[in-house]
Amino acid sequence: MTSRSLAVAGGYYEEICAEPYWHESFGSGGRAAAAVSGRGASIQLFTYCPANHESGLRHFASTLGFSVTPSPASSKIQFRYLHWLRSPAILPPREQLEKLPPIRVEGEAVLRFGLYEGDAVIKAQRAVYDPQDGIRSTAFHENGSDAEELVIVCNYGEGVHLTGERDPRRIISTMLGAPRVGAVLLKGAWEGLLAATESTHEHIEPIPTRSVFKVGSGDILSAEFSYHWAVLGLDPIAAAREANQRVAYYCENASLPIPQTVSITPATIPLLPPVDGEEKRFDVYLAAPFFNAGQLAVVDEMALLLSQAGVSTFSPYHHVGLGESAKVAAQDLAGLESSRFVLACLDGYDPGTVFEIGYARSAKIPVLIYSPNIGEPHITMFAGTGCEIVRDFTSAIYRAIWWAKGK
Repeated sequence: MTSRSLAVAGGYYEEICAEPYWHESFGSGGRAAAAVSGRGASIQLFTYCPANHESGLRHFASTLGFSVTPSPASSKIQFRYLHWLRSPAILPPREQLEKLPPIRVEGEAVLRFGLYEGDAVIKAQRAVYDPQDGIRSTAFHENGSDAEELVIVCNYGEGVHLTGERDPRRIISTMLGAPRVGAVLLKGAWEGLLAATESTHEHIEPIPTRSVFKVGSGDILSAEFSYHWAVLGLDPIAAAREANQRVAYYCENASLPIPQTVSITPATIPLLPPVDGEEKRFDVYLAAPFFNAGQLAVVDEMALLLSQAGVSTFSPYHHVGLGESAKVAAQDLAGLESSRFVLACLDGYDPGTVFEIGYARSAKIPVLIYSPNIGEPHITMFAGTGCEIVRDFTSAIYRAIWWAKGK
């Protein structure tokens, strides 16, 4: 089955991020519609929008080449991020909002996202459902939605909530047992994607990129899958592979719409020695200053995220701390020598961190540098000795995880 149109039911929200700086209006619905516009199919967005923002929404849609049907809303929803790996603050709080009447959409092909301020009830021949609401996520049919063929796209946490299962394959098998569900895509961030039908299960590896513009990457996955499956008629596994390619393109380029044909060259990953007993006990040595509250917050956040991803980390702050200089230096350098590579937070040119970078390169240990403000001519010795430099926190964490896992 193919379709000449795709309806998207999803949010149009204001997004604000401190690092990297970002202040735009997209939301899941707006981003998905923008992503697949301009390819010959008719793309229509159904969303909520306050009257005083409607002209901006219509301009956005006409500029990107899709149509929009707004439903009234009392206020614009704002998502505020510290960085893209931290859950956002959402304003106004949901409990302060009066739930709006549901948006109703009928069509051959419909992509339905969860909506913060309301709901979308859809009737479709082919539907893709991405709940995007964490532990508040509800089953597709619960609100009266119906589809002849249905694909569920969700992250692990939503899968656990919707099925009560914790093993990824049991999550998928439980979802496939629901009425008319023909395929499931289970998102795993840096671990990639599990795509499954009754007859085929495939782990689609993530494509490593030099930068990771993460906001809305899940929206892109759902939009591109919907386009390739429900509009072009690819089988679900092939559509998931195509979507995965375009997510990588988006993360690398941070631009919309996405071309119909994309070319992705995976970013290189250094060949690292294996973790081997005492010689290399850790994946990464976390070189960073920790002498004020801001620096401590960064070190804690990095260590936590790396640990959650299964990356073994030696952190001087957590493993050694402060103390007599000779003892601290010896223990820190022993940890560095026992690590496969160094992740250096170089913000403010802390002498200790700069020393650790030089020591590592002298010992032929690869170095990944996170620095939002380093530039010419200060970059010379780092770039000239083979260090990889990334400018934002999210990209640094993703690159470190991919380095550690060899992906």
